[in-house]
Amino acid sequence: MKLPNTEPQHDPVAMWSLQLELLSWAETLFGIRDPSRILCQPCFHNSERPEIRFTLDDSGAFAVLGCDAKRDWSYAVYQLAHETVHLLNPVKLGQANYLEEGVAVAMSLHVSRIYGFSFLAPSSSKYGKALKLVNKLPEGAILSARRIRREVGRFSAVSTEDLLKLYPPPALDPAIANALTTSFDG
Repeated sequence: MKLPNTEPQHDPVAMWSLQLELLSWAETLFGIRDPSRILCQPCFHNSERPEIRFTLDDSGAFAVLGCDAKRDWSYAVYQLAHETVHLLNPVKLGQANYLEEGVAVAMSLHVSRIYGFSFLAPSSSKYGKALKLVNKLPEGAILSARRIRREVGRFSAVSTEDLLKLYPPPALDPAIANALTTSFDG
């Protein structure tokens, strides 16, 4: 998709097209999303932190992007790519693990490069730690995530034992497997 010369906050049609394109890429990389929830139009809020929200009746889920993404397509792409990973199997705040967050950061960086945007990998935050952990998976972040989701299902449901079954030591250090399955917000 060629990005328009508009501000993302004023172009819901382009934002929906971007959401659908990113979802298609995420499903190609990691498998189809859980169809039990309706995918709704992304929107914006005045916080810096993007997030996933659910419809009032809990039948749908959508990405809420931060204030930087309102006016800048590079941030809209980066944030929406990240949240799209979470939209594959939406969970309530606090239920994601380091594996899911690391895969979401890897997806954001990957997609940003495709669109010609350059973002540095986070290094000092929890997101940087999550990215470093998924990059220690034997097949790398993207290929390992594809295999993990295909074999186990939701990223948030993966256990240490699941990872060690897929990647027995010494391929994956048990301490890394344990760290990846730790609650991200816990």
